[in-house]
Amino acid sequence: MRWIGDTPVVPLAYVQFKIPMRKSRKINLYTLDGRMEIHSNLKLNVEDMLWLMRHPVTGETVQFNDNRISLYAGQEGKCAITGEQLEVIHCICYRKSNECKNGRDSYRNLLLLSPAGYEFISTTDSIKFATLTKKYELNKAQITKVNKLRVTAGLAEMSM
Repeated sequence: MRWIGDTPVVPLAYVQFKIPMRKSRKINLYTLDGRMEIHSNLKLNVEDMLWLMRHPVTGETVQFNDNRISLYAGQEGKCAITGEQLEVIHCICYRKSNECKNGRDSYRNLLLLSPAGYEFISTTDSIKFATLTKKYELNKAQITKVNKLRVTAGLAEMSM
């Protein structure tokens, strides 16, 4: 390798091309069929996504609302705790912690929850928690996740 000042000069013999493996040739941004293939892979209800776009949370930043839409796609329209399909009208965008860097919510700081999922985090009654756990058949990993969220919310952990 040669250098011109502080810039390396790479000979053309060093440049190699490798055909990407497992990349579908059908997916293409430049053709109608390729774009249709991209959208069919999303596995989401497009009407729900449009509803989220057209109904932002008032009093929140543009970044928060954009992250809410991305999160819906990332969670495949399901509650982060119960795993049930979300109704976009009733879904709750929950902040895991109140600490945000530079006053902005990062994508990792948010969860989309169903009203039942939010009830797991916010309930203080252990009997109600046990009833909800039986109703939604939560496993140990899900209960651990709920307890971590409860601790960040300043509530005590619940046990089965």
